[in-house]
Amino acid sequence: MSAPAPNTTHDLCHPPREWLLRCSDDAHRPAVCSIAVTDGHLEIWLAEESMISLDGGEIVQFQAAFADAATLATADRARPLTQA
Repeated sequence: MSAPAPNTTHDLCHPPREWLLRCSDDAHRPAVCSIAVTDGHLEIWLAEESMISLDGGEIVQFQAAFADAATLATADRARPLTQA
């Protein structure tokens, strides 16, 4: 699925807001993801054909879950697993 065609009339009044972030793919290769806000929806693009869209309460739930996951990941990095 390709990205929808931009609505140039809408973009003049409400320019899209987007953040590009360096990340890694599932094979640990460098990648880029995009976080965008369009008409009150939070869109997370992992690839041109892979996007999730969050609205209303979904955004709040995602924000809380992401914060909890980030806290756990930080704690994991502070105590690396050792092999027995």
